[in-house]
Amino acid sequence: MQHQYINAQWLDTLGLEMPTTWDELFDVLVAFKEGDPTGTGAEVLPMDWSPVGTGGFGYFQSILLLGSMGLPLAGGGGQGYYLQDGVVGNFLTDDRYREVVTFLARCQEAGLLSSEVMTQDYSAYQSVARGPGDGVASVGFTWGWTRSDRFGPEIYEQYEAIGVLEHAAGQSEPVTWSFDQYGENFPGNQVALSANSKNKDAALKVIDTFYDQEISIQVLFGDIGPNIEKTGENSYKVLPAADGTDPSTWKWTSTLADNGPLWIRDTIEVELPTDLQEAVDESVPLQPAIDNMDLEADVYPGLFIKMSKEDLNAMSLVDTTLMNTAMTRFAEWVTSGGIDEGWDEYVATIEETGVAENIATRQKYYDDYMKSTS
Repeated sequence: MQHQYINAQWLDTLGLEMPTTWDELFDVLVAFKEGDPTGTGAEVLPMDWSPVGTGGFGYFQSILLLGSMGLPLAGGGGQGYYLQDGVVGNFLTDDRYREVVTFLARCQEAGLLSSEVMTQDYSAYQSVARGPGDGVASVGFTWGWTRSDRFGPEIYEQYEAIGVLEHAAGQSEPVTWSFDQYGENFPGNQVALSANSKNKDAALKVIDTFYDQEISIQVLFGDIGPNIEKTGENSYKVLPAADGTDPSTWKWTSTLADNGPLWIRDTIEVELPTDLQEAVDESVPLQPAIDNMDLEADVYPGLFIKMSKEDLNAMSLVDTTLMNTAMTRFAEWVTSGGIDEGWDEYVATIEETGVAENIATRQKYYDDYMKSTS
């Protein structure tokens, strides 16, 4: 699950309360910028998020603020499609999306965002949040997987995982969040074999080896020895990072990790690394927002729906055109403003892409899937 974090030590230093709404968050971010929360006089980044690509929205990005207005997401937002009360929509022309972009532009105008927020790569996004050293933090409010992964072992304890902010105090609309468990627990194919392979038998042997019990656990966590201790015939212990960094970084720099084909048996025992427990603990503040969602009517079960090749190809063409317009405008509006003046023309352009046909196609497949499982 994605989490959002705020530097609680900075709040204490500046005598600030934990924000609960967007306006309160804005005021806190301004205080972070102007109030020297580190006590060093160093310039800080009040808000930062992971790189937004040309293909759509992904994990750990500011689009998660849509949950403040009750719009349910899955997997970070993708190309804007969502399901709410059993009805498929696309938030790229939704007034709630307009509100998010307007708020982000307000933050940008006040100097609360990194100047690299639209151009940095993922490694830079991770690096800057770990601070310059000596226990000094750089980022005030952001999103990530776990505190130790996002901020590193030296300063992660300065941060607190927080729940979903309200768009406005006392709003009637219940807040929601991004439900990512389907994608995390049932990932897409991690390995594929070409039908044109000249040596299928040998290739299949390689693929099959990945699913061996001992190979699988090493694909996920790293080699037995530096990364894993075998403690019994069917038991293992994932070791602390040998290079002194956090468990997530150690895993991702040592092996294929979550991107590898593997099968972790139910019959084995694994003493897991601390970051997985972190992820569970840090999800607690977000659970009320998840509880506001109906997992059948508010989460599109895309992983369990098989669409025809013809429909997939047709939707892909639409989405390519859709993203060419939407992601360019997102970057322009956040960094330079102008969403109020350009909104109507933008919506008309989006509608011309054929997004309505894609919505109808997704709705049909969803309805058919729900009938088949009822």
